[in-house]
Amino acid sequence: EMLSYAAVILPLGLINVIGSMQVIESASAAGDDFAPKETLLVNGIGTVMTSFLGSPFPTTLYIGHLGMKQIGARAGYSLMNGAFMALLCLTGSFGILAQYIPIEAGMAILIWVGFTIGAQAFQAVPHRHAPAVIAGLIPGIGAFTALIIKRVLGSVGYGTEAQPYSNEVFTLMTEKGNLFAQGVFALEQGWLYCSIIFTSLMVAIIDKRFTALMAWLAAAAAMAAAGIIHSFMIFDQDITTKLGPAWQWVFGYLVALALLAFVRFCLVKRSDLPQKAPGPAFNRSSDS
Repeated sequence: EMLSYAAVILPLGLINVIGSMQVIESASAAGDDFAPKETLLVNGIGTVMTSFLGSPFPTTLYIGHLGMKQIGARAGYSLMNGAFMALLCLTGSFGILAQYIPIEAGMAILIWVGFTIGAQAFQAVPHRHAPAVIAGLIPGIGAFTALIIKRVLGSVGYGTEAQPYSNEVFTLMTEKGNLFAQGVFALEQGWLYCSIIFTSLMVAIIDKRFTALMAWLAAAAAMAAAGIIHSFMIFDQDITTKLGPAWQWVFGYLVALALLAFVRFCLVKRSDLPQKAPGPAFNRSSDS
């Protein structure tokens, strides 16, 4: 039975690791270096411990290091946060809070964190890589759009309670009108990996690094073939990842790879390529 949920379990685990690595990198950009091995080890131990207590969700590093740092939060913030959440769980007080305190009241800190890490994404990289940051936002926007589509369908009563996204509804969304829902759902699957790929592709384009560009296209094709990105299916009450090839995307990435290989080896002179690799991402002196 667990294998039937592999399309959910495996991507969630990978996203947890990658998300934690991004938090470590964000903290480094803010001037605080943490050892990745020890940090991820403690994070993994926390996930195993919570699984024995019945939690299906992996723990992850706290996002928004820069935002928390700017408001003066330190290690004590996490300790108090954990103690408070434990108290609410053990006393069953979450229901009372949800009844009297609107969820919007707790969103202010998340909005602040979003502003700070969004700004950091542009500030911590060379100016020439700003288009790459924007490219990395596209899959996230696609995933958010897919979420809104699903919420709207649920609110207007499409489908049944057991399967709100029937094949008929899916066909209506993807083949009629100008919603382009098929592309939205494709971006939603493995959107974090897509974001990394799109950003890396754009950086390689900007820096004219053809070898890196072709390597990322090959990686994207392989991930699409494995079903890690872009492949989706209607599963129970959701449209979710399908561990199977997304052939349209595989073909698209491979065609782009072939065209770039032709340009690189047949049309571009060696003297036109960068003579040295660009500096580190956080070295602002390399801006151009």
